[in-house]
This record gives sequence, structure tokens and C-alpha cells, in this order.
Amino acid sequence: MPLGFAYPFVAAFRANVCPEAWKAGRFEWLEEPESLLQECAPELARTIYSEYRDRKGRVAEVGRKVAAYSLCYSVGIAPMLIPRFIPL
Repeated sequence: MPLGFAYPFVAAFRANVCPEAWKAGRFEWLEEPESLLQECAPELARTIYSEYRDRKGRVAEVGRKVAAYSLCYSVGIAPMLIPRFIPL
């Protein structure tokens, strides 16, 4: 995977870092990363591919644009927020 795709993809999972633990100098996940990855990977791939098309095939541009990171972050945090606000 080109780095221009990988960085926004991996950065999406910063939404899964426990802020309280981070402030205390520890690293903890809010959700199991494996299950979150399975849930998010297809939408992250679509998001990154859309950014790639918008950047006319320039992979490095995808990794430099704030939009790619913001959109991927939204995809990464959605599975954690939706169950809290919308009862299923």
C-alpha cells in the first residue's frame, strides 16, 4: 500500500485511543482494534479511493491533504459513537 494511502488509513484509528489513559501516560484502546478494523476497512478504502480520484491519481497528494485525514477519522470514530447515540 502506498504511504499516501496508508497514513490517512492508520491515522483514522487515533479516534480509538483512550484520551484518559493518554493523559496519564498510558496507551489503551477504547475498542478492540481488530473488530474496529473489520468494521471500518471497507469504508476507509472507499474514502481513500475517492480522495485519490479527486486528486487525479496523485497518491502523494492524498497523504498530504487534511481532507483525507478528516474523512478517515470520521469513518474511524463513527462505529464507536453510533451505538451510544442511536439505540439498536
